[in-house]
Amino acid sequence: MKFKDHTLFLISALILFFPIGIILVILSNQSVKRKWVLCIIGFAVSILLFSTAFLPYIKQDHRSDIAIIATRQELSVGQSGGFSVTVNNAIATDFEVYAENEILMVHDNVYTAVKPGKCELKIICGNTSKAIEISVAEGNRTDETVYASPSATRYHSKKTHAGKRAFKITEEDALQSGKTPCMVCYK
Repeated sequence: MKFKDHTLFLISALILFFPIGIILVILSNQSVKRKWVLCIIGFAVSILLFSTAFLPYIKQDHRSDIAIIATRQELSVGQSGGFSVTVNNAIATDFEVYAENEILMVHDNVYTAVKPGKCELKIICGNTSKAIEISVAEGNRTDETVYASPSATRYHSKKTHAGKRAFKITEEDALQSGKTPCMVCYK
């Protein structure tokens, strides 16, 4: 008994190991018409199995886990803070940012306190949104020291995490130069 001559074996091979199944069908002693029918059945069942295997993943909302990493949630008037947005633990670049009132001025990934009060910073990424509350108090701004390398895009709270070429810089200057907060230091 040769397995490659049995229809059930050929269909099983096509479903489980499509390339190997095709070779077995071609080498079998079946008629040409039967070979085509077997290949079509095997291909259709393979596609059906693969599509049902990945269906739960496709239906899942991939933007459900939004996180906002903000350097400061309490500011004085004139101070700035930076934020990063992650979606499912990956850095997001396609999002919209809104400050609910005129307490904060937002530009790219930097928010600056304009007047005292509380403001909700809202991030919209796809169909999902998340907000954090930022408090702004009156008073002198304090220039917090952070560390950054000249070519880095992020700044850090610890020199050891920033790297060998890191230098001291105020957080305001780091934010104004386009650097964003480190996702580890400011978690």
